[in-house]
Amino acid sequence: MGELFVRNPRRRASKDAGVHDAFADVLDSAAAAVMHGVDDPYDFDERLEADNLSGAASQVRDAFRWL
Repeated sequence: MGELFVRNPRRRASKDAGVHDAFADVLDSAAAAVMHGVDDPYDFDERLEADNLSGAASQVRDAFRWL
C-alpha cells in the first residue's frame, strides 16, 4: 500500500494536508445547520438530510484512511 503514495505524490500531499478532513468538516457543519433548522429532531423526514450529510462526511474520512 505504501507504494501507491510513491507513485502518486499528489495524493500523498493532499492526504498530509488534511484536505479530506476539511471537506468532511464542511459536510459536518452543513449537517449541524440542517439540524438547527428542524422543528422536531426526532422526525425522520426532517432529519434525513442531516443524516445523509453526516454519513457523507464519514465516507470521505474513511476513503482517505484506505489510501
